[in-house]
Amino acid sequence: METNFSLNDKVYVSPDLTHHSNWEPAQIIDIETDNPYNGIVISAKLNSDGDIFFGRKENFKKMN
Repeated sequence: METNFSLNDKVYVSPDLTHHSNWEPAQIIDIETDNPYNGIVISAKLNSDGDIFFGRKENFKKMN
């Protein structure tokens, strides 16, 4: 599967994953393109505290 995300991209992580009130800034550390259950899975490390979150690409949006 193709994705418009790349390693080290700056992204925002959805509150659905972080359970914070806002989208949190992070950096992509891994992209799994062939997950048989979820398709593309992205892992990102939060800028604020270094916590790592992963999920479907819909839970991430690129920073402008």
